[in-house]
Amino acid sequence: MAVERRSAEGRPEQLEALAAELLALNVDVIIAAGTSAVIAAKRSTTSTPIVIAGASDPVAFGLVASLAHPGGNITGLSDSPGREIEAKRLQLLKAVVPTIDRIGVVLDSTGRRDPRPMQQAAKLLGIGLL
Repeated sequence: MAVERRSAEGRPEQLEALAAELLALNVDVIIAAGTSAVIAAKRSTTSTPIVIAGASDPVAFGLVASLAHPGGNITGLSDSPGREIEAKRLQLLKAVVPTIDRIGVVLDSTGRRDPRPMQQAAKLLGIGLL
């Protein structure tokens, strides 16, 4: 087995070119780490299998149809719990600490994680997010 590794080295604008480079080498599969890399790989091919090695909510970003049945040429692992789990986390936190009314959240603004599920769940539970 031969492994061809490519890195954008902090330059996400290079990801599609790197995916195209791998496809030109006739690789059998692309393993894409991170949401931006998966998006770039998806834009580059609809036939070569793509394995997600961690991506934020691939369903919300339109990368797969569902986690249970991704469809197309993409499968793999999500590093994001998804909409349902975000809400459940806050419900559990509220159950454990009923007096909680404000939560501090630190997010990477350059990432592609969708903050809306957590915001919606917090609003329903009467929790303020900072």
